[in-house]
Parts: sequence; structure tokens; C-alpha cells
Amino acid sequence: MSVILITVVISACTSNTATNLSSSGTQTDQAKSLTATNAPTNAMIDRVQLNGGILATLQIDDNGEMIDSAEKTKFLFAYKNIISNRLEGLGILDFSVAIEASTENLKIAIPKSEKTVNRDAKKLIESLIFVSRLYFQEVKLVQKAIAGSYTCDGANYKKTGSVLLESHDFSNATSEYNVNDGNYVWLRFTDAGAAKFSTATASLATHNGFLGIFMDDDLISAPIVERQITGDAIITGKFTAQQTGDLAEKIRSGNLPFSFKLLSIEVLSR
Repeated sequence: MSVILITVVISACTSNTATNLSSSGTQTDQAKSLTATNAPTNAMIDRVQLNGGILATLQIDDNGEMIDSAEKTKFLFAYKNIISNRLEGLGILDFSVAIEASTENLKIAIPKSEKTVNRDAKKLIESLIFVSRLYFQEVKLVQKAIAGSYTCDGANYKKTGSVLLESHDFSNATSEYNVNDGNYVWLRFTDAGAAKFSTATASLATHNGFLGIFMDDDLISAPIVERQITGDAIITGKFTAQQTGDLAEKIRSGNLPFSFKLLSIEVLSR
């Protein structure tokens, strides 16, 4: 694997500091495990039952495929955080999303509030479980926010060219740490994805182009590419562990192999 440094002179959207994108060496994934039931607290359920709200259970939709236990665990933790982030994005801050270890289901409890009282409960839950689309596309700087532009850490960008890589071109993204780079995000590509990434960065490097990383239609990072890069890549900078964890989670959420289906929903009105 070639080790080629690409200096990033603009911050990722998770930080206000400059970052670097470089090829990575071999790393070790940190796997999580389900060791105990982590269901919504009795207090939260009691609040919903007493004052009204939504109780929902989600089940992995595996389409009849066999799922490796470690893979399923990673998927559950990733989607738990994705759903929490989506609820917060809707302005719903009072909720519980938890993994039930005995069934490997996700349990959601949302007390009634002004943010939920006029919402269709089934549509709300369904909006939380769609599979995100991750893709890389070149973007260019624009002087000010205009129709169709994206803002990232105070700078404005607009899409240009075609999509360079999509969800199926990535194999994983994790938050890592070492004494030289500090906290960083390690991006892994499939063989085909690595070839596309090499071609894309070679083209972008000819004019120091910006590589936009999009989740659905949100720009989550926009580094400048100064050189071609081959193999896997890491995004480094003066990040906290929380920032690299959030960015890695966003990237992973666009490449999750399964989705969820709504197993049950209960809407309580008081």
C-alpha cells in the first residue's frame, strides 16, 4: 500500500481545525458486545404510559440472510445512535433509544411533547429508520450561500461534476487514536472503491479540488485534495474523540448492510 500524504487545508464539518487526509496502515477494529439488556428505563416508560407518547419496537430486516453476531452488534449500536441523532435533528430531545439484548431489537420511547403531539406517530418512526446514502462528490467554493449551496464550518460550497464514490465503495469507518495523529477517522474501501478513490483523488489533485463527503444531502466534510492517494485513508486533525466518533458514525450509517422494520408501535394519549 502506498503511503501518500494529502494535506487538507480546510476543516471537516465536525471541527474548526485544519485536517489531513492520508493513507492508512493496518489497524484493529474495536468491536462492541451486547452484555446486558439496555431497554428504555422504567421511568421513561412510566412517563409515556402516564402522560402519553409513543412506544415502538424495531427489528432488523435481514431479508432471510444469516448475520454474523459481531456484525449485528455493530449494526445495532450504529443505528441506535443514528436514530438518536435523527430525533435530535427534529428537535425532539426527550426520548430513549435502547438495545434489548434478549431480542436484539431496538426499543424507542418518546414522551408526548409539543414536538410530537401533531405528528403522525407511524410516519415519525418510519422517518427514523430509512437507510442513509453516503457518497463523495467534488464541490467548489462559492462566495456566499446561494440556492443549492452547502455550508460547512462557515464556508459555502456547491456540487460540481458527478458522484465519485457511493456507499457500496466503502467497507468501514472507525474512530481511532495514536500518539502521532491524535484522534482520527480511518476510512476503508472495497477493492473497487479504492481504485475509484485513487482515480478521483488523482483528478482532484490537478486543481486542488474539494472532495465533498455527503450523507443523504448533507455535506459532512470537504477537504482539499493536493495529491493522489491510494489504499485506505485517514482524516486527521485536532479532533476530540467525540468528533471523530461522530464523523465515523455518520460515514458508517451510509454503508450499513441491513435496515429495520417496525415490529410494533403503541401511541398513548392522555
